[in-house]
This record gives sequence, structure tokens and C-alpha cells, in this order.
Amino acid sequence: MTKHEESLIQEAEDADPSIAKLPPHKVDKVDLEEDKIRGQAAEEEEPAPAPAVDQKFQEEEKEVSEWNTKHGFKDPKESLLQEAEDADSNIAKLPAHKVDKAELKEDETPNPEADDIEQEEVNDDKLKQEEETVTKWNKEHGFTDNKESLLQEAEDSDPAIAKLPAHKVKEEELAEELGKDEKPEA
Repeated sequence: MTKHEESLIQEAEDADPSIAKLPPHKVDKVDLEEDKIRGQAAEEEEPAPAPAVDQKFQEEEKEVSEWNTKHGFKDPKESLLQEAEDADSNIAKLPAHKVDKAELKEDETPNPEADDIEQEEVNDDKLKQEEETVTKWNKEHGFTDNKESLLQEAEDSDPAIAKLPAHKVKEEELAEELGKDEKPEA
């Protein structure tokens, strides 16, 4: 039994003393030998090389480090606040800024290198903000039922509209507008 196996058994017995009273497992010796051979072969294999992304990141980190050293930045700090406190010890004694969270706004424009997900989040935030503005304006001007259709509003403002015939629509144009390749059923 290897040290690793002994330690696992010992840990199990320490956790639950009744484990020590159990009989050992029955093992197929042929399978056990095959597992040992495969295990030794796996240990002899070379570790997989680091992915190209990690290598690129390490190269970039090295370039940044060299640039920092060349330009006098030998020991980068965790934050600008830390750098300021190191430069002037009185800064650490000053009270923290008071921030009005209502004045804090979310970014309205995404990072130029933003991926599709970040871009979508920014657009969603803009849409929510616009909807809130419209809802507020509607309430201020007496529009409370925003579930009503534009057609219903038009008919409410001029009952003669309700008596007009519906628009005639070309089926091909309607299908194209709806993004369908097939013709709608009549």
C-alpha cells in the first residue's frame, strides 16, 4: 500500500472510527496490475504545454514590466490611493470621500474593446433608462394605460377611424417585413 493510500484510509478512519471495522475491498488483481501500468505511463508523459493565450499574456506582462522598469516604475502599487499614501502619510489620515449614490451613473458607452455581451448590457441599460423616462413623462401628462394600441388611441380620438376599412397589404411585403420566407395564410 502506498503512502497516499494509507493516508486516505487513515483520514477516513479518523473521520469515522467504524470504517476501521469494515473488511477491506475485494480487488481484481488483473485490473489492479493494468491500473498500475497505466498510472506509471501517465506519470512518465510530459505535461501539456501552456495554451497560447497564457503565453501571449505572459509576453505582454513581461513587456509591461520592462516598460515600467525603463520608465522608473519599479514597484507598482495596488492602487493610486496606496501610491498617494506612500508619497504623503497625511493622506491616510484624511476622511474618505462622501459619494451620493444617486449621482453615480452607469457607463453609457461600452469599452471600445467590449465583447457582444458587454455591448448588450450597455444597450439594455440605455433601454431601461429610456423606458423610465417615457413612463415618468406619461404619468406627468396623464397617460396611465400604456397597454392600449395606437389604433385604439386613434379610434378613441376620432370614432370615424373605426369605420374605415383595414389597410390592404401585399402578402410578399408582409412576409418580408415579418421576416418570414413563406407567404402568410389568408
